[in-house]
Amino acid sequence: MGWVPGFEYDVFLSYARVDNATADGNPAQEWVTHFHRHLEIALSKKAGRLGAISIWRDSRAIVGNGLFDQMIEQAIQNSAVFVALVSNGFLISEYCSRELRAFFAKAQTDGGLVVGDRYRIFNVQINQIPPPRWPPEFGRTSGFTFHDAQEDKGEAEPTDASSDLFRLQMRQLVAAIYDTLARIREHRANSGATSQTSASLSSLLATSGANQDRVAKQDTALRVFISYSHDSPAQEKRVLEFANRLRADGIDASIDQYEQTPAEGWPLWVEKQMQAADFILIVCTDKYRRLLEGSDRPKAGLGALWEGSLLYQHLYNAGSLNARFIPVVFDRAATESIPVPFRGSTWYRLDDDAGYVNLFRRLTSQPSVLKSQPRLVSEPTTTLEAGTSPPTPLRVFLCHSSRDKAAVRLLYRRLLSAGIAPWLDEENLVPGQLWEAEIRNAVRASDVVLICLSRDSVTKEGYAQKEIRFALDVADEKPEGTSYLIPLRLEECQVPERLRRWQWVDFFAEGGYDKLVKALMLRGAASPALPQFPASRDIRASNSTRVFVSYARADESYFRALERHLTLLQHQRVIESWSVRVVEEYRADEVDEHLERAGLILLLVSPEYLAAEYCYSVEMQRAMERHQLREVRVIPIIVRPSAWSLTPLSDLRSLPTGNLAISEWPSRDAAFLNITREIGQAAQQSGQWPEPPGSETIVPPRSPSA
Repeated sequence: MGWVPGFEYDVFLSYARVDNATADGNPAQEWVTHFHRHLEIALSKKAGRLGAISIWRDSRAIVGNGLFDQMIEQAIQNSAVFVALVSNGFLISEYCSRELRAFFAKAQTDGGLVVGDRYRIFNVQINQIPPPRWPPEFGRTSGFTFHDAQEDKGEAEPTDASSDLFRLQMRQLVAAIYDTLARIREHRANSGATSQTSASLSSLLATSGANQDRVAKQDTALRVFISYSHDSPAQEKRVLEFANRLRADGIDASIDQYEQTPAEGWPLWVEKQMQAADFILIVCTDKYRRLLEGSDRPKAGLGALWEGSLLYQHLYNAGSLNARFIPVVFDRAATESIPVPFRGSTWYRLDDDAGYVNLFRRLTSQPSVLKSQPRLVSEPTTTLEAGTSPPTPLRVFLCHSSRDKAAVRLLYRRLLSAGIAPWLDEENLVPGQLWEAEIRNAVRASDVVLICLSRDSVTKEGYAQKEIRFALDVADEKPEGTSYLIPLRLEECQVPERLRRWQWVDFFAEGGYDKLVKALMLRGAASPALPQFPASRDIRASNSTRVFVSYARADESYFRALERHLTLLQHQRVIESWSVRVVEEYRADEVDEHLERAGLILLLVSPEYLAAEYCYSVEMQRAMERHQLREVRVIPIIVRPSAWSLTPLSDLRSLPTGNLAISEWPSRDAAFLNITREIGQAAQQSGQWPEPPGSETIVPPRSPSA
């Protein structure tokens, strides 16, 4: 049993196995083992007894991408805090990613991620990794340094465990972890039975599909900015506790108390927070109202005045449609202090759990009473006859700029939960597809194309402009009166001239999403038959896939490493078998029968591979022909830097991810693990991999409308 009541382990230590490896295999030189021992002893000394603090670390030799087993899952569920040793190996390890996601999700249900001003996930940097590469589950924590970099460049190495610097870094980390454990311990000791209202909130957290999506993927978390005045220390404490509670419940709440001095200055920081927020919560007090209205000059600081002017400006930009601004009060008397522009809005009391639950419902789109969707056709309701299938979901293509990806991800999930079939590139494209051709196919197959507009997308050049032009061409082919294109404004912006003949929807305005869904439902009611997207998912999947691998003799070592990793997929029956070709050993007029029968073709690309005559004259040409016919999936694996981007292979998604050749990865094993994981995940997706030619399985004919 751990030091913290209710937990078997106090600390779960997550790390990449490569970071504990030694050149000579000497356990005495294992860095992670040293770190574990130092941390456990130092924490136990603070607790007053050696062995008092329990740390769980999986020291087994796990290879490949084996199962995320029950032992790890149980340890995560029974740990109070999570310590991640973040390195290049950690970031590309599927095990580490699963461990982090699992703890992040479970922490929502056993007290939340935030305890006071402490976060239960500790980001320990043993390589110097830039913040944009950090997993979103780390939230806004700054992390703890355990590397030897002297300046802000280079990846550095883990700090020497015998050095004074290591001992200094360890003291700082131990103090933070112990403080967090002590707070959890105190909270658990003082907490009584859970109230019925709290149980109601837990039920909301557990059953909210939208909230589960946000918890699982923090980069799309609901973002809330809290605007308030610094009336007194007690008021500041109430606001901090409120923000912490929201964050513990999976909502990314932001207040100035989380910051010290932002580099851009407070005015610009506030503006950025308001721009990024899905909702702005206004903590109403008499002082806040007077500052906002200008009837009371602040004695120190202009924060509330500045926020007030921005609030009024945002409200003006929205045409006085208040969809984002929500007044909240800490007691009923404060309702008299709600500023005039927001008095027509629903306000929420935070001095009892019922008010908080109602606010949470508002933020996460979970009304206490569900309204049924009115039927949009005149026929009476009927039940499905035996043997018939329910109607196929409306197909909606999401055309957008990459700069608006976060907002479009949220839209994708909301449409999906509404029973609509949205198409989003990062969700529907898989490695090896001709992405431009697949996007065009998806546009043509869609019942509706949503053109997502923002200030960035309408003023910047990019592939989104090409998608819009293609969608306009397809729209011209549709029958007169067909609702095919819907411009969707994500924020206040100009609608391009070429799109103005279509009525647009303001997604950011109050009721905007409901208007969009109504338009889509009307379009669905007017569509007699809605076949599925004619992407590669239309091809029926076999239990396993035949693989063909081609490489140059100079890359023999890369092929052998790939072969070892692919063996695991063969054991798991993800792939059936593979055939091998060395390109220099074949004549330019010779075609390998295995190339013709494969369901998956892997090309190990290097300068020698591209220089082989057979590669260009026969193999690449035939592979691309079969790929375009959707008979096979072709995946280029870039083993060494080369001019492959000048070949037809540049139209395909390559591996490993990140546009780095295997030879450029810090760890070759990590690169092959990334490749194996991507191939395995794609192969196991329903309908992604074709039957090998010559199979006895009969594929049913497709509908002519498909």
